[in-house]
Formats: sequence, structure tokens, C-alpha cells
Amino acid sequence: MGPKKEQYPGGQEDDEAPQYLQAGSNNDYIRLLESGDYADVRLECGDRLFDCHRPILSSNSGWFRDKFIELNQKALPLRAEPALTMDRIRTEVDPRATDKFGQPTESLIKASIRLFNLGHDFRVKNLAEFASARIGESLSLALKMICDQRLTNQQHPNGRTELQDRLRKTGFMRTFLEGLEAADWVRSQGDEEMERIRPWQMLIDFFIAGKEVLLAEPEMDLFLDADLVPSFAKSVLQTERRNGHSHSRWMRTLVAKPPEDMSKRQGPCWVCGIRVNNIKKTGGIALVNPKSMLEPKSKQTDLQFCCVQCAEKESNIGEDGLVKWEVFNAKKP
Repeated sequence: MGPKKEQYPGGQEDDEAPQYLQAGSNNDYIRLLESGDYADVRLECGDRLFDCHRPILSSNSGWFRDKFIELNQKALPLRAEPALTMDRIRTEVDPRATDKFGQPTESLIKASIRLFNLGHDFRVKNLAEFASARIGESLSLALKMICDQRLTNQQHPNGRTELQDRLRKTGFMRTFLEGLEAADWVRSQGDEEMERIRPWQMLIDFFIAGKEVLLAEPEMDLFLDADLVPSFAKSVLQTERRNGHSHSRWMRTLVAKPPEDMSKRQGPCWVCGIRVNNIKKTGGIALVNPKSMLEPKSKQTDLQFCCVQCAEKESNIGEDGLVKWEVFNAKKP
């Protein structure tokens, strides 16, 4: 005797059930099935089945809650997504889940952007926050390397710096460019929900902070030939023109801070010695050295920052016309 066939409402067997949202291959469609018990359902992702609990799905996902009410306990068709991605959603909305999230084949930033968007699609706040944190952690690690002057000053026989070699070995540029493409696609869909473009804003802020190193990478030539460059360049220039006002919450906690956010800090500008309270009076922005922000709190002996006026001095502008992070190499007044 073969395995028991899945029963749909009304007694329809699995063999006769409509194939909801089959897309591309047999492993890309998703269905939510009844599993006999009133409270239980089964999430089908291609040839994989996951047991879920209806009340838990409803309480953790506004999308599932509305669909259960709308369909009145019927089988629930979902949009086509890879089974691995849906498995991640399931573990977020159902605490009973025990399966571990497998390693995605796509880059971390790109995979995180997918999860971020699905978290909004299914209104699972924890999933969107989890994905956003993963993007931030990846960018913070790369930014810490970029801002570490000891790395940038060490040259190898091949003419590249230790930092450039590290970025190449970790494949960060490929990861960054894939993530940028994925974030740009979401933004281009015209979604009016501003929260949806958070990954796009984070990538723009990161690019501005590490522009000197990123623009020097050979992989950037591929990016410059891509169709998404005009929109990305426009967003970068608009952000630059706002005198360091970062778009993303992630970057606002790292680099550009209005004086009121630094009221507890009374140290001077790293270059000219102007104090935070004086910057506040003039309405300026304090540009914080990301490295000083990324160090463990127990090791943060001094928060390095400089005023916009010093960052824009001719002596602190690089050959590309952009502000150099070497400004923080100046001797402390």
C-alpha cells in the first residue's frame, strides 16, 4: 500500500487537485494543504512537505491570517518561490519548526534581500528584520576593513593592497554588485512602500562611505557597464548633495550623525578641534570614522569624527574629487 494521499476540502485527492502556481520547474510551486487535523496544515514546496500549525501561522503572519479568513480553510495557493526560501519563512512563522536553514546558492546580500522582501510580502516582521540585520552585518564587516588604515597602507608585490586582496578573496565585490542588482529590481517595481527600499538605501550609503576603495576595484568596470548605473549614480549624487544625510538607519548609526545625536559626546573635530556643541550651533553634520564606531564598545577609547567643513577642504579631497577617509589620520588636536 502506497502512502496516504493528501486530502483537500471536499474530499478531492491530491492526484486530482489543481497544481497551483507551477512555475519554471516542478520544484517551484507552493501549496498549503489540509492535513486532517483541524488546526494543522501542510506547506508543500515542490517535493517537500512541512507540517505547520494554523493558529501559529496566523498569529505571526498578517498575510497568512488574512488568507485563512478569505479562503475559509480551503487549500491555500501561494506565489512561486524556491522551497529553501519558503522553508525559511516557515521557520520564522512557526516556532515548532526544527529544520535548519540551508546554505543558499546565491550571494548572502542577494539572498538576504529576497528574504527581506518576502518578509514584507507575508508581513512577517521578524523575517524582514532578520534579513536587514544580515545585510548590515555583511556591509559593516566590509566597511571595517575599508576604514582600517593599517590595511590600506600595506602594499603587496602585485601592486595591490592587503585590503584589495581581502575583498577579492572574500568575493565581496561580486556579492555587493549582485545585491545592488537585486535591490534595484525591487525599487524599479514602483512599490510606494518606502520600507521596501531599505536594502537599496543601505547599499548606496555603504558605497558612499567606501567609495575610494570600491571605485578602484576592477570588478567595478562590470558594474559601470550595467543598465542600473544611471539610477544608482543619481541616488548616490543626491545622497552626497544632502551633506552626509544618510538614508538608511544602518548607516546613520555608523557614519553621518547630526549634532543632536551626539549630545553626550563632547570631543573635538579630529582635524580642526571644533567641539560638538559648536557644530550643533551651526547646524552642521559630524562625519564619524566608521572604524571607530565598529570597534567593540570595550575598546572604543575615542570616537573619531570631523565636521563637514574639514572633510571638504581641498587638502582632504582625493583625485576623484571625493572626500578621503585619510582625514582621520590627522593628528588629534
